[in-house]
Amino acid sequence: MKKIYIVFLLFLFFFVLSSCKKDDVFIPEEIAAEHQFYDENFYNYIRYINFPYFDKTKTTFKQSLTTYMGIKTGTNRSIDYYQFDYSHSYKETYFNVEPTVLDGGIVRRFSHEFLPESIIKSKINSIYGKIVYSHTIDLITETKTYLFKESFFTTELINSSFSNSNQNVAVLFSFLNNSIKTEPFYRFKINAIVPKNSTPYHLDFQTYIKTTSNDIYPFMGIYNYNLINEDYISISDLKVDKQIDIEEILIYAEYNNGKDIEVIKQIIPDVLD
Repeated sequence: MKKIYIVFLLFLFFFVLSSCKKDDVFIPEEIAAEHQFYDENFYNYIRYINFPYFDKTKTTFKQSLTTYMGIKTGTNRSIDYYQFDYSHSYKETYFNVEPTVLDGGIVRRFSHEFLPESIIKSKINSIYGKIVYSHTIDLITETKTYLFKESFFTTELINSSFSNSNQNVAVLFSFLNNSIKTEPFYRFKINAIVPKNSTPYHLDFQTYIKTTSNDIYPFMGIYNYNLINEDYISISDLKVDKQIDIEEILIYAEYNNGKDIEVIKQIIPDVLD
C-alpha cells in the first residue's frame, strides 16, 4: 500500500511539473508596427540577401536575413528580447527570449543571422521587428520597446531612368569584384558612403542583378539604416554562382532626411571586369 501511495505521489508530481512547463511556453504575439524613421536611443537595421545560383537547368535562390542592433545611450545596456515576423508566401516568426548583455558604457554592435541561407519558394517582401531593451541613464534603469516595419523594394522599381555615374546625392555607392578565378562563384563587395552629420535620417536600399538575358533578380539590401554617427556601410563576400550571366548591378535607394525622400537609381556596369 505504501509503494502504491509513493508511486501515486510521484505521478502527481510529474503531472503538475509538466502542466507548469506547458503554462510557461512562450507564444509570441503578432507585431503591430509602422515604418520607423529614427530613434535617438536605439538602432536596428536589416540586411537582406538573395543568393542566386544555377541548379541544373534553372536559377534558384537562397535567402537570408541578418539584424544589427545597438543601444546608443546609457550604461548597463542589454537587449532582453527580440522578434521578427517576415512575410513571403506566408508569414514566419523568429524570436529570442535570452537576454544579451552589452558592455556597460560602450556602444557595440550586435548582429545575428536569424534566417541563414534558406530556399524559400517566394521572395521575402516585408519584415516587422520588435526589440525590448534596457539601459541606465542618470542612475535610473529603463526598459523600452523598439518597433519597426519595412517593405522590401521590388523589381517593379527598375526602369530606364537609372544612371551609370555617381550622382551628387546624399549617398554614394561603389562596387568591387573580389572574385578568385579558381572558385565556382563570384565574390562581390558593396559600399555605401553617407556623409557624416548630426541630422537624423533613414536609408533603405536594394541592389539587383541584371543578366545578359534581361532577367532581374533582387540581390543584397539594407533596410532601416539610420546611424548618424557612422558614414560607411560595407558588405563583403557576396557570392553569386558564375553560371549566372551578369551584365550589370542596379541600385535603388531611398534617403529620407525627415522632410524629403531622395530616390537614387544607379547602374554599376562591367561588374565582372
